[in-house]
Amino acid sequence: MDFTNKKNIFIGIGAVLILITGAFFFTRTDPIEKKFKELESRTLTATKLNEDILDDSKYRTGPEGRIVYDGDLTPEQMALILRRKYGSKIENAGVQISMLEKLMRDLKAKFGDRWIEVLQEILGMAFPGLETKLFRMSESLYKYEKYVEKNRNRLTGMSDADRQKEIWKVRRELFGDSAEEMWAAEKKQSAVNEVLKQIQDNKSVPVKEKITQYSTGLKEIYGKEFSSQLENKRQTFMESFLRVVQDDLSSMSPTERKETLNEVRKGMGMDSFALKRWEALDSVRDERWDNGEKYKAERLDIISKFSGNEQERKLDDIRKKYYGAEAESVKNEEASGYFRYEQKRQYGID
Repeated sequence: MDFTNKKNIFIGIGAVLILITGAFFFTRTDPIEKKFKELESRTLTATKLNEDILDDSKYRTGPEGRIVYDGDLTPEQMALILRRKYGSKIENAGVQISMLEKLMRDLKAKFGDRWIEVLQEILGMAFPGLETKLFRMSESLYKYEKYVEKNRNRLTGMSDADRQKEIWKVRRELFGDSAEEMWAAEKKQSAVNEVLKQIQDNKSVPVKEKITQYSTGLKEIYGKEFSSQLENKRQTFMESFLRVVQDDLSSMSPTERKETLNEVRKGMGMDSFALKRWEALDSVRDERWDNGEKYKAERLDIISKFSGNEQERKLDDIRKKYYGAEAESVKNEEASGYFRYEQKRQYGID
C-alpha cells in the first residue's frame, strides 16, 4: 500500500471517530433533565400540612423576599412557608416563576443531588392541584437558566435589541404564551429605563419638567397598578430618577437644589411629614460632606508638608477632629486604599 492510500485511510478513520464522538456529545442527556422526566410520572402521596410544625417566632422574610428561618427547615416547613407567602397569588405566572427561581436556588444549596425530588415533594405539599404544572415549569426554568449561563458571553456581546430578541425567542419556546406574564415586570422595568434614558439625554429641559415626564411615563407603563407600584417602590423610583439628573443638581445653588429635591419627592407622592424628614436628612448629609471636604483638604496639606511619624500623628489628630469615634475605622479604610468622599456626591441619595 502506498503512502497516499495510507494517508487517506487514516483521514477516513479520523473523520469517523469525530462523527462518533460528536454524535455522543450532542445526544448526551443532561442528568438533571433526565431526572425531571423520570419524576414526572411519580405519584405523590397527599400530605396535609400541620400549621404547628412552624415556629413563627423563628420565621421572617429577608432581603429580596428570601425566606429566613432561624434553624434548619424540613421540606414540610418550607412548603408551609411557601403556601403562606404565595398561596393567595400563586395562579399568577409571574409569581410562579419568581417563587421557583428562589426555591430552586435554595434547594440546590441545601439538598445537593436530591434537590429535584425535594422540589417535587414541596410543590405537592404546598400547592396540591398545581404541583404538576409547577414541576414542569421548574424543568423549563432549569433549561432556560442553563441556556443563559452557556451563552452568557455571547449574549453580553450583542446589542440590546438583538439580545432581547433572542432571549424572548427562547422564553417563548420554553414557556409558551405564559412567558409574557412571567416576565411582565421585566418588560415594564425596561420601559421605565427607556424613559429615564430619555430624561438623562435631554439636557435642555428643567428638572421640574423632567419630574412630570417621569411621573407621566410611570403612569402609562403601570396603568391601574401605578398607585400600588408607587407605594411599594417609591424609594427605588425616586433614586432612579435622581441618578439621571445629578448633573442638573450639581450645577444648582444649595437653595435651588433643596427646592428641587423637595419637588422631586412631592412628585413621588410624599406627604408633608415625609418631606420634612427628608429635608432633615439632607441637612445631616450636607454637614457630613462639608466635613469630608474639609478633612480631605487638611489631609492633603499634611501629606504635602510632613512625613514619617509626624505626618502620621497629624493625620490621627484630624481624623479624631472630623470623625470622632470613627477615627480608627477611617484610618483602617485609608490603609486599605479606600478614602471617604473621594467619589462624586449623589445628591438626594447620599
